[in-house]
Amino acid sequence: MTQFLKTNPGIHTIVRRESARLTASLVRYLGHHHLTLAEDVAQDAIIKALTTWEKGSIPDHPDAWLRQVAKNRAIDILRRKAREIEMDQLEEATGEQLITEFHDLEDPELRLLYLCCNTSLNAEDQMVLALNLAAGFVARDIAKLLLKPHATVAQRLVRLKQKLRSADDLTDLSLAGVSRRTDTVLRSLYLMFCAGYLPASGDQLVRTDIVWESLRLAELLAQSNEGDAASFALCALFCLQASRFSARSYDGRLIPLPEQDRSLWDQDLIERAKCHLQLSTQTDEISRYHLEAAIAIEHASADRYESTNWGRISTLYQQLESITKSPTVTVSLALAMLYNGDPDGALSRLTAIKDDPTMHQYATYYAALAEVQLKIGAHKAAHAAQAKAAELQGNAVLKAYLDQRYASLH
Repeated sequence: MTQFLKTNPGIHTIVRRESARLTASLVRYLGHHHLTLAEDVAQDAIIKALTTWEKGSIPDHPDAWLRQVAKNRAIDILRRKAREIEMDQLEEATGEQLITEFHDLEDPELRLLYLCCNTSLNAEDQMVLALNLAAGFVARDIAKLLLKPHATVAQRLVRLKQKLRSADDLTDLSLAGVSRRTDTVLRSLYLMFCAGYLPASGDQLVRTDIVWESLRLAELLAQSNEGDAASFALCALFCLQASRFSARSYDGRLIPLPEQDRSLWDQDLIERAKCHLQLSTQTDEISRYHLEAAIAIEHASADRYESTNWGRISTLYQQLESITKSPTVTVSLALAMLYNGDPDGALSRLTAIKDDPTMHQYATYYAALAEVQLKIGAHKAAHAAQAKAAELQGNAVLKAYLDQRYASLH
């Protein structure tokens, strides 16, 4: 079964997406107390579908086929468990909303994101739950996204699911309850998009299924009653980043920003981003997503790499750093400072965060450090940093790019 998925990457993508969607739909229908049942039903249905495909031909529309198989399997299992879940006749179930004050957030995955992002949990726990249940990421994927040890995240997931199953207060999705969760939902969508835009492992430079699903959910949220300035800014950011996909790679290789053919950038997505940005400025709120979208707009506005306004980008990253206090933002700021002609300032920024434990497993930190050290003539240190970046990089395409750069330094 594992080999079947490895040799059919399209099927692997469908399984990941449909698993999350089916679980989300079942949790909506059964309630959070039956989370384990929902996950088991989804998994059982998928295994049955994959077993059938492995023995015969893959259907023309595997996602629709899988959904139907999953639905049938779910009905079979739920019939047998009718007493346990206190349902007399499954066929007569109306699908009535379990959470009546959930406004117009009808999408099951978006609803499950809100269910996971309960403010009685700390923000990181909320995101761990959301990324696993609503986005379909396993513990290893989440650990790489959050720069945490795999075992720590796996143990946390077990604990959090138990809490979700047993707690009664987690379903407080009143007007106030929903509003308090939106910030973490946006952050979860942001991390979900990042996992698709720059996968931490595997041999794909972009996981387009994850990217488009993130954008779909973000736009649903922005257009709902819970949409606010930050949600529109997040949509703008997603559109701007996605607009570069056609230019980011060629023949399986990464094409870095200075070498990209900007005529390949998707102008429709850029215009869509501008519409979202316009809607995001209807209040005085300035979120991290506003700043990141503003940075992306600077890139989109430059007709060629050499005309990029690195001074403006550096200023925006400084504002972003002050809001987020994030060392990963500091890495991006250091690179912007380097490209703006300040390698000493860039090195100072990177040196200031060298002892942060998350940087010890962050390949981009060492890649940035190598760039700066090369610029100031510290070639030996640059070689070491470049080698460390390649060692930490789990994505095969990015690792190949770093290996090539490392070889060119010799």
